[in-house]
Amino acid sequence: MASEQIPKGDFCMGRKSFRFASIIFIMSIFISIIVSCQREREKNTQSPGENGTQSSGSKITVTIRTSTVQSAGASITKAESTAIARPAVESVATSAIQDKEEPYTSGSTNVEKSADENKDKISASAGSGEIHNEGDDLQDITSYVARVNDENITVTEFKMYMFIFRNQLEYGETFADNTGRKNFWESKKNGGKNLEDSVKSQILQYLYEQKICILKAKEENIDLTDDEKAKLKKQIDSIIEQGFSGKHIEANEYYMKNYGVTFEQYEEYMRNDMLSQKYRNFVIDSIKPSESEVLQIFEQDKNRYDKLSVRHILFLTKDSATGKPLSEDLKQQVKKKADDILARIKAGEDMKELAIAYSEDISVSENGGEYIFNRYGMYEKYGSFIQFPTYSLDQNFINWSLNANVGDVDIIETQYGYHVIKLESRVPAVFDDIKNNILNEIAKQRLESEIENWKKDSKYEIKINYEIYDQIKMIE
Repeated sequence: MASEQIPKGDFCMGRKSFRFASIIFIMSIFISIIVSCQREREKNTQSPGENGTQSSGSKITVTIRTSTVQSAGASITKAESTAIARPAVESVATSAIQDKEEPYTSGSTNVEKSADENKDKISASAGSGEIHNEGDDLQDITSYVARVNDENITVTEFKMYMFIFRNQLEYGETFADNTGRKNFWESKKNGGKNLEDSVKSQILQYLYEQKICILKAKEENIDLTDDEKAKLKKQIDSIIEQGFSGKHIEANEYYMKNYGVTFEQYEEYMRNDMLSQKYRNFVIDSIKPSESEVLQIFEQDKNRYDKLSVRHILFLTKDSATGKPLSEDLKQQVKKKADDILARIKAGEDMKELAIAYSEDISVSENGGEYIFNRYGMYEKYGSFIQFPTYSLDQNFINWSLNANVGDVDIIETQYGYHVIKLESRVPAVFDDIKNNILNEIAKQRLESEIENWKKDSKYEIKINYEIYDQIKMIE
């Protein structure tokens, strides 16, 4: 029997789906920074609101995030990032998976069924022992969101990820009250899904694949070594030391209040992720391409690996305050502005000066509208390289750039708006500089194919407890 279809969320900034390599370790860094920032603010006279918000009168302002967004990486307005690049947590797309009645082929688009169509598929099992742990008749089925064989995705685990994502995505938002905050999650559309549904489906997809990897690891008798466990313990101790001055009780109380988990539960979820990633690496070692294969792929189309310098002038087709699309009439007015600027550039005016004067990409004051990147990442102002998807460009933007000749200037449309865009330079890639990126890309593609094949095995069927899944909300 094929796996149930996870509700699909189109949360991908125009890119194909990216699966987390080891999200929990990224998030552990994120949480430690949150802890430091939030505890510092608690020393101030303002009273922080719950779950990473500050209250000021009746307004709720969200102020926590891992770091300040860099100009080469992302531009964020009040309601939504409006530059061509966005933070990683917003660029991760959930993948559609197999439906019970209809086999799923990776990359196909015939899996857009709604969650409602799938709810009745588990109705029989939801009220019986079928989805309980064997030998544990007392297990409360309200304690988990889904099950893969004997591995449960618990409510506690699922909510922890949700709270982490919520803190990320609410950064910079100001809500008049809690109703405004709910509207942000329930009304903000992203590829036909509201933001809450998109994030929930991402988390469910990730945890589903994590549980499969854990099951596979057990089958192969793969476990964490003593050294790996010691490294994990050191990381845990570091969070307690840096965030709570070594006070374990305070750490436990903080995690329970802000993420709904005890520190011991958080450590357990980190172990799960570490084992899942270890198994992924084990598989990759057996399927990764040889250097000769990588060289052959590189030689087939060298241009797609070039380092590109592109300048753009953005005219938004979304309301910068609400993130909602403009009406068709207003959109046509925006297009006319872009047409006028394109004509001025073709007439010889300086594009950088026009970008600074007219572009609605808020990073323009720092980068003059210029983005330097290759297919694997972006180059910051001082030359440092940021791997995708730490920041992720819109795919339409990338595609135009890869196919353009130096000096080409045109107008393209992305989800953000109209871009007057020019390819300013193209530096040919050197194989030795790019070969590891190509190897990792191919290995990741092969791993994803393996994961899709595992999902076809009834042993790894996912059973989603929709009665619980549907009740879980970002904002209660």
